[in-house]
Amino acid sequence: MGDNFYAWYRNRIYQVNESMEITEEIIIDKKVYDEAFSICTGYSEVVLESENEFSIVQLSKL
Repeated sequence: MGDNFYAWYRNRIYQVNESMEITEEIIIDKKVYDEAFSICTGYSEVVLESENEFSIVQLSKL
């Protein structure tokens, strides 16, 4: 995403540099993550889908 790079690992999104060194950690709420049955990643967002709702993390706004 521009000059920013993100890595997804377990229930966390990390902002990383080109060498994959973590520069910032963004934690998704555990309840949202635990209830998600589908996780889709795109160029600028991560979508977690549960039975009753969608949670969207817009990486461009972090």
